[in-house]
Amino acid sequence: MRVLASRRGFSLVELLTVIAIIAILASIIFPVMGMVNNKARMNKCITQLHQIGLGLQFFKSDNRRYPDILATTVQHQSSAAADQPWAPGGPVIPFDRAGQNPDPNAALGLFPEYCKTARLFHCPNSKEIDAAKVVQDPASGTWFYPYDSYDFMIMSAADIRQHYARGWALTPPAAGAKVVGAIPDDPSGNPPATGDATSDYERQLKFRTPPETTVVTWCSNHEIIGGTAYNGRAPVLFLDGHVDQMQAQAVEDYRYRLLPKRE
Repeated sequence: MRVLASRRGFSLVELLTVIAIIAILASIIFPVMGMVNNKARMNKCITQLHQIGLGLQFFKSDNRRYPDILATTVQHQSSAAADQPWAPGGPVIPFDRAGQNPDPNAALGLFPEYCKTARLFHCPNSKEIDAAKVVQDPASGTWFYPYDSYDFMIMSAADIRQHYARGWALTPPAAGAKVVGAIPDDPSGNPPATGDATSDYERQLKFRTPPETTVVTWCSNHEIIGGTAYNGRAPVLFLDGHVDQMQAQAVEDYRYRLLPKRE
């Protein structure tokens, strides 16, 4: 008598069930992993801002004023003019080497004396990886490295050139002068009340003793989530060294008029 060998295996229904379970688990795990990675990048960005804040205070202690910019101005191997190292005139020195041999006429920043590594100024969320790329701000005409995620000019290029021509000026700029980082009117377009305007105006690093609530810089690389602009949070560094995660839309609207969160 012939005995048929028993063949054991999975049925189509069982295979489909296992595949469905794996798909459900993947749909749960992948978003969680993405959130964890985003949180890790945000925490690294906040840590870097804290370190920049420390470098800022060391600079103030040594120089009795705050730097003109946070990192460094755009440097070229041969400038078009000796007093304009940020102007195109030769091959660009990459950001990570721009502060090693600074032009004596260039604005003073923290890199590399007070913040030793260029990576400290590069947000892990930034997609810009070319350290030699430079672009020009159409509003101020200032050239900058987009690799630098945090730097905002405290003064305009014209103010910086005047600074080196006549020495450090503590007086407010002339009426109508463009100061990058100046406090704008509120988003409604109406000038603030006199008291608020005075308070806001003093919250700028171009003054010798601005209040601790002064905004130093912020990172906009966390503002977009899921392709929607300004629905994320932007870490904002204040002069006292602490960093607040603030709604991206509020940062976009108020910028240097932002106030720290109340405890």
